[in-house]
Amino acid sequence: MLLNTRILTPEGFAALSEAADKLQSKTELAWDYSIPIQNPVSFLPCVDRQGRKFIPKIGVKEISVVTPANSEAIPFKKWDIALTLEFEDESVHCPRWHFDMANLDQPGPITHLQYGGYKHAPHNHLDSSVQQPRWFTPPMDVILLCEVVAANFFQEIWIQSLRQERRWLALIHQS
Repeated sequence: MLLNTRILTPEGFAALSEAADKLQSKTELAWDYSIPIQNPVSFLPCVDRQGRKFIPKIGVKEISVVTPANSEAIPFKKWDIALTLEFEDESVHCPRWHFDMANLDQPGPITHLQYGGYKHAPHNHLDSSVQQPRWFTPPMDVILLCEVVAANFFQEIWIQSLRQERRWLALIHQS
């Protein structure tokens, strides 16, 4: 649907399809997947308020689900997914939001959203040096993050073609 509505690139669709195929072929309750940032779920170019082109990209370092040890434990062994806005102009800071789990000794919520700039050599001075806050968020997978990108960066298409599309809503609900 995201390819047909002209939101995803063919390469982004291929990355998403590869992860979906892996998940559909799973035979156990525990599962994992990744989408390397070198081959991300990439979207068609967007333009910011200043007229600069950027491409939203989603990478999944790893999402790994296991059967929890008890009813109070979360089912995630690993959860690390990121959205980067990669600007055409390499001197422009590339915003990056990542969703992950805190390390055992790390302060803040266990599952959180954190803002952090993307290292864009040789312009490392553009990277964000602020590590906090870590905002609590329930775990988000690649489909839910695609929904965020569609609703925020492709608003007209999202409103006209996705927001009420039953198949898309079923995918969102299942995620």
